[in-house]
Order: sequence, then C-alpha cells, then structure tokens
Amino acid sequence: MIYKNIIGVDISKSDLDIASMKSVKGYQMYKSINNKTQILQCFKRILKKEKLKKEDVLVVAERTGIYTNPLLWSLVEEGYNLWIECPNQIHASKGFSRGKNDKKDARMIAEYGYRHQDKVKLCELTDDNLVSLQYLQSERELLKREEAKFKAQITDHKGYVKKGDYDSRKKRYTSILVEIKTSLKEIEKEIKDIIKSDTKLKHIMTLLLSVRGVGQVIATDVLISTQAFTKFTTARAYSAHVGVAPFQYTSGSSIRSRNKVSKRANKRIKRNLHMGVNSVIQAGGNFEKYYNRKLKEGKEKMVVINALRAKLIHIMFSVVQNNRKYSEEHVATWT
Repeated sequence: MIYKNIIGVDISKSDLDIASMKSVKGYQMYKSINNKTQILQCFKRILKKEKLKKEDVLVVAERTGIYTNPLLWSLVEEGYNLWIECPNQIHASKGFSRGKNDKKDARMIAEYGYRHQDKVKLCELTDDNLVSLQYLQSERELLKREEAKFKAQITDHKGYVKKGDYDSRKKRYTSILVEIKTSLKEIEKEIKDIIKSDTKLKHIMTLLLSVRGVGQVIATDVLISTQAFTKFTTARAYSAHVGVAPFQYTSGSSIRSRNKVSKRANKRIKRNLHMGVNSVIQAGGNFEKYYNRKLKEGKEKMVVINALRAKLIHIMFSVVQNNRKYSEEHVATWT
C-alpha cells in the first residue's frame, strides 16, 4: 500500500519530535510530551491541520524499548498505521551525515518510511501476558548479572586482602545475594503463574518442554522472544535472530570466506541453547550420533554444536507448528 502522508517520530524519554512529510524535502515539525493523552491530542491536531485521514497516514518510529510504549498504546488502539522499525536498520540506510539532533532524526525516520513502504510491518498490540513475561524476563536477567558480580567479588578477593576487610565485605555481599535469590524466586513464580493462567501459552510450553534439551529457561526464552511463535514464522528466521544460522561471505574471486554466523544475535538465548545442546549430547541419542559422526568426518567441534543448536530450534518450531509433542520414537534421518 502507498500512503499519502508519512510521519516520522523520534522518541525520547520525555517527549516526541514529529516530522510530517509533505514531500521528499518538505516537512512540518511538531512536538509532544511522551504520554498517551498528549500523543493522541497531538496527532488529532496534525490530522485536522493537514486535512488527513488516519487510514492514509503511515507513522514510523524507532524501537526504543519501554519509551516506545505510550506511542504504541495510543496510536494502535485508535486505528493508526504504526510501523516501529529496528533503529539499526534505519541508521544503516541513512548514508553519510554530519551532526545530530532530534528534529533531524525525526525527518530521517520519515524519509526512511517514504523510501521503504514496501517493507512496512504494521504494529499490533501484543498480548498482555506476553508483555508481562518479557518485562519479568528482563528483570530476571538484570538480577542474574548482579548476582554473578557479587559472587565474583566474594570469590576473587579471598586471600588477597586483609581478612577483616574481606570478612566485612563478604558479610554485606552475602546478605545482598540472599535478597537477590529471594527476588529471583518471586520472579520465576510469577512467570510460571502467568503461563499457567493462559491456555495458549501453557499449551506451547508443554510442547516445547517435550523436546530433549529444552528446559524451563530455554522454553520461556523462546516463548517470549518469538511472541508465542507469531513474530518469527520460520525456524531459519529465528536461527538468524539467535545467531546460529550461517551466512555466505564472498565477493568476486578474491574474497572466499567460509560460511559463518553473524555477531548480530541474541547472545543470551544462544548461550542457553548451547548448554541445552551439550546436555542432550551427553545424554545420548540422535544428537550424540550426529555429533560423533561429524567429528569423525573432520568437522570442528563448535561447527557441529552450532548445527545442533539450529537443529534444536527447528525441532521446537516443528512441534509447535504441528501441534504435537516431540517423540523419541521418531526416526531422525539427519543423524
């Protein structure tokens, strides 16, 4: 669909800079406070002043984490065409530029929307339970990182500072670690309760947990990051997102690099998949057979493990898309 008017929005914590695109070089600038009521009032003024209909307007913005939510809640609920794009995608397409300010960024976003209308993916409101799970998961990861820091301090300093100083620090850090563990237990309970209360999410979790090597952490990660398997429709696309899909790197006759994975990846999920694959290999079965066969063929260990990480993703997508639990009786032709 070709939109008659493109509006670019640069989002910050406190306010929005809005650029309504009249032509490739003509813009009308607006400003709004970043809350639901003010955003709606601002866009109503824009439509009235410029005599536009919201079905003819495309609003483009960068994803900026939680600061995007007021724009998402206000516009999608009112039926606006909202496209929230990855900021890396927008900045990679802008070419060479000097200087930076919010108004300039809003115009750049509007121009990106104008030039890439064929790539538009309109936003829909995510299920409330999935939003809560994502928020809890981010808190869990934050606490996990803090827990690792305090544990490292206790371990690394022993024997290298005065005993009295060390003991007093250890006492303080141990009490903090107790609080962190209590909070982690509360978060994990909340996550489980939300999943149990939602029939769809509970069913998907049951399917995922039927796969060997997929525990509660991996299953929850995959459920949230795929938005209950609606954000990614293929295992290959999700493998690329996680960073286990190999890509070709060649140019003419001079550059002939071997296929390798991209560093643009969700490394936390990739790390968890790595541990899941290792546990399945040690338990024996199809993964162990494949692993040993490839090593005998001369493949590098990490290349084989990466292939098994991708295989695990394909199995998870398969059980969900076929709505059937994983069965060990299934004969795997890839081993």
